[in-house]
Amino acid sequence: MKKIITLAALLVFTLSSLSCSSDDSSTTETPAPVDLLIGKWDLKMTDLKTTKDGKVTESYENQPSLNKLIMQFNFKADKTVVYTMKNVTTGSAQTLKGTYVRNGDSVVLSFENVPDPVTYKILNLQKIKLSFHRLQEFTTKEVKNGVEVEVKTKIENTYHLERMYY
Repeated sequence: MKKIITLAALLVFTLSSLSCSSDDSSTTETPAPVDLLIGKWDLKMTDLKTTKDGKVTESYENQPSLNKLIMQFNFKADKTVVYTMKNVTTGSAQTLKGTYVRNGDSVVLSFENVPDPVTYKILNLQKIKLSFHRLQEFTTKEVKNGVEVEVKTKIENTYHLERMYY
């Protein structure tokens, strides 16, 4: 009986030491971060505010595109971007190809044959929704009451886009 208890104890000890393995030696790979910006995005709504010399001349929020203006961005993993805009009413269309650089909450687009890069501030980026904002400021000369004057113009656009899956 003593031999049976000793053998049983030895068997339990052997099995317990074999079944436990150290997790310290295993390496877990950290998955690469997913860049939600990559993919095709379709314009759904626009916000616009234009001011001249501090006076609002045009303003609207959440203006739906109503399929009159098709605007799409296709951000690719190789840091290239294709921008397409089509006015359904007039039939005019424009496609620009270029590159993009993402830095925190901003994305800078540089298009072929367009001299200046375009910077957008990302306001919202989720799996299916993207909103970004563009601010343009410039000075023009206009004639008012027969006198040429400089007019400071500020245009703020916010684009609300949804991911395309087709």
